[in-house]
Amino acid sequence: RYTGGDGFLPIGTVTGPKDGRTGKYPGAPEGYDGGTGCRDTHPPSVEVLGPNPKVFRVCKCGGLNGIMGGPTSSNSGPGSSSAREEEERRLCDDQRSTYGRDIKSMIEGTGGAELC
Repeated sequence: RYTGGDGFLPIGTVTGPKDGRTGKYPGAPEGYDGGTGCRDTHPPSVEVLGPNPKVFRVCKCGGLNGIMGGPTSSNSGPGSSSAREEEERRLCDDQRSTYGRDIKSMIEGTGGAELC
């Protein structure tokens, strides 16, 4: 119902066109239709189970101006754009690297209730 294809990879030993009378490939397993594989044809769907699902939202990374990696007078000059971009990229990587640990800690702290 939600898949397409015959479910087989192409079989090298099965050659030639379909038999005109039976519509099957000679010497192929039942259902073989040229090795068209298997494709999911159903659009993705997400079903939220349980009360109060946790929604994770994160702001655009960039730090606080002049405090935690945000623009300062020393790195906001006209000739320092590549250094500033590198610094912003490094800050974003550092912030994103903690997401998994933070989520794991929250789930452990609530006994898995955040997964419901």
